[in-house]
This record gives sequence, C-alpha cells and structure tokens, in this order.
Amino acid sequence: NGEVYKIPGVGIDVTGIQTTDADEHLRESIGVGKYPFILSVGELNVNKNHEVILNAMYKMHNKKVYYVICGQGNKFNELKEKAKILGLKNRLILLGYRDDVIEIMHLATIFVHPSFREGLSVALMQAMATGLPVVASKIRGNVDLIKDGENGFLLPPNDSDGFAIALDKLLDNKELREKFSHENIVKSKKYDEHRVNKYMKEIYGDF
Repeated sequence: NGEVYKIPGVGIDVTGIQTTDADEHLRESIGVGKYPFILSVGELNVNKNHEVILNAMYKMHNKKVYYVICGQGNKFNELKEKAKILGLKNRLILLGYRDDVIEIMHLATIFVHPSFREGLSVALMQAMATGLPVVASKIRGNVDLIKDGENGFLLPPNDSDGFAIALDKLLDNKELREKFSHENIVKSKKYDEHRVNKYMKEIYGDF
C-alpha cells in the first residue's frame, strides 16, 4: 500500500559546474599541451573498464590525442603496462586523485565512461553539465543519461572497435561535438541539486 517516487539522482551543482573557470595553463601541467584529450573519472579498477579505451585508441586513426584518467586504484601499474605494450605509453596520463576535476572537464574534448556497472553516475552528470560530448557503455544508469546519437554514443562495454569508431567520429566532427555539448548542457539541468532537493521536500512533506 506504499507509493513509489522517482527522483533524478543525488543532484549536482549545475550552476557551480558551469561557472567554474578552467585555466589553460592546466593543460601544460597535466601534460597534454595543445592536443585534444579524452577524459575518464573514476577508480582504477576492473569495473571502470579503462582497458577498452586503450584498446580503442590503438585502433583509432586519430593518433594525436591523449587519454587522461582522474582516479586512484589497484589497476594503476596494469594500465601503465598495457599502454606500453600497445605503444600508447606517452598518451596515457594517470593523474591520481584530483580536487580540480571540474576544471579538467572544462578543458577535455570528450568524456568516456566505459564501466561494466553503474548507478546514476555523478561523474557522468558533471561531465554533461560542463558540456562534454560523451561516449559511454550501454548499461543501466548510463542509458538514463545518454541517448545514443542525441547527446553521446553508447556501446557495449567490451566493444573496442565501436569505441574507436565513435571517438574518431567525434574528434573529426566539430559540429557533432557541439550538438552533443548543447544537448548535455540542457539535459544536465534536470539533475540540478536544487531541483532534487525540491523533490525530496515534496516527498517527505507528505509524511
């Protein structure tokens, strides 16, 4: 005899994210210079599936692009070794823990989120709020935020060929990146913390 309520996640500070300034000098300090870079944010573990992006980068025709990951975890050395084997040693940048993730998002070219399992990812919502086009795994949570071909691309988690094609397509097409960017900025407002808090007050106000 109960009731079910749907709320749009835990909420993110959309205004704060969108008004954060990104210093271009940060590009030099993280090691990407003027080149485009693909960004992931998350723990370095099996579930986050960063290896599929390394496999995709090996297959991509765009070679002057970096893969930057913000996060710590037990896969650090393994990812470094895999990048070395694939000839990507100098194009993988593992930044570890960062307190300036939003600034880094504002400088990135594409956000990748290839996890095997997710809830409603805060990192993905934050990336959307910064206007990043997204390439993500087609799994629960991600499919609630990304519509394939509308504000990003969705691929099976192990489809390195698909990730390679999607990333190349975005890197080659500025107009498509801008389309996805606009859609994500608009869609991210749905997940603003003020909106979520309003829902919560309405729900608990009934008790």
